[in-house]
Amino acid sequence: MKPISEAAVQRPSGIVTVLAWLVIVASALALPISLITLLMVLAKSYGTESADLPGFLTIVVLPPASLVAGIGLLRRRWWAWLYLVGLLVLIAANGLRTTIMASEPTDAWPMLVVSAGLLALMLSPRVRAGFAWPEKKPEKKEPPRKPIPDLHRDWRVGHRGRDAMYYEELRDGAWQRIDVEGEMLTGSAHHVIYFASPRRWESYPQWARHRRDEIIARIKSEFRAPDYEYQGDDPG
Repeated sequence: MKPISEAAVQRPSGIVTVLAWLVIVASALALPISLITLLMVLAKSYGTESADLPGFLTIVVLPPASLVAGIGLLRRRWWAWLYLVGLLVLIAANGLRTTIMASEPTDAWPMLVVSAGLLALMLSPRVRAGFAWPEKKPEKKEPPRKPIPDLHRDWRVGHRGRDAMYYEELRDGAWQRIDVEGEMLTGSAHHVIYFASPRRWESYPQWARHRRDEIIARIKSEFRAPDYEYQGDDPG
């Protein structure tokens, strides 16, 4: 399939322009009949009680709608393209039904051929490319997530409920934990951490017993300032 050049897309199709003017002129000529029929229906004049919906749409609604669509075709609006394609499909389907059911099927062939030809024209890539279609909204891309530190180091800290924290370290293929008392607050001071005093720290497991300053520095590095730190044997 031969690709469509950018110049061909930007150059308006003369056939579509002519078709748009034909739609505008035909619709404008039918507007008085449409208006008179509408007034008769509203006034419930004689003979309008038996009017059916397809007839009402064809005589009253179709002319003004086609006039607006014709103007849209001149301006190459996508909704006008959809309207005309839908209208041509209905005309072609009606011509096909009349060809099959009518007593003189040859009367419907011109309608069927013309509407099918115009439909093929409107569906052609070149004509479609000349219309201003709504731009698709770009998909929102999630911002890149920061790598989880746990996957790149052998220690991690976190919350255990609202009133406790923990420090874990990967030792001999298993995570060893130290529970750290604390609480989460609202406002500027969002963490209160109760670090154990040096004397109480001696009761921690052997692997952490003599590394108090190092572990506290790691814990504090995970929480944004400001933090409030308390030390003592009794956190209360």
